[in-house]
Amino acid sequence: MKRRASKKPIDSVRKQLQPYPHQIIVADSLSTDNTRELAIAKGAMVVCLDNAADRCCGIGHQLGWLYSEGDYLLLLDGDMELEPGFLDTAVEFLETHPEYAESPAASRWMMPLTMSSNRASSACI
Repeated sequence: MKRRASKKPIDSVRKQLQPYPHQIIVADSLSTDNTRELAIAKGAMVVCLDNAADRCCGIGHQLGWLYSEGDYLLLLDGDMELEPGFLDTAVEFLETHPEYAESPAASRWMMPLTMSSNRASSACI
């Protein structure tokens, strides 16, 4: 029986993102469940690896970061959900304490690319 991805992570984030400009990116490292289909149905951008040999620890977060365009980046794994009110509290804290936040766009040059090839694909969108 094919394993099914959970819609809970996307749903928990989407509920809290409504008042903010946002994008939801699902980074898929060639999973064998229905992650891509579920994410597309939920209106998320899906970015995927092309080659299973590129899988490594943290590659999903790396892919999401590479395609992100916002001021803040929230990283969740597929088995996580946000507690109610988390995002408002986090944004308020980061806005009032900017020393704890760094814009992903401002630090792009600092993040090492951990893939063995430079081929991340959005063709599965």
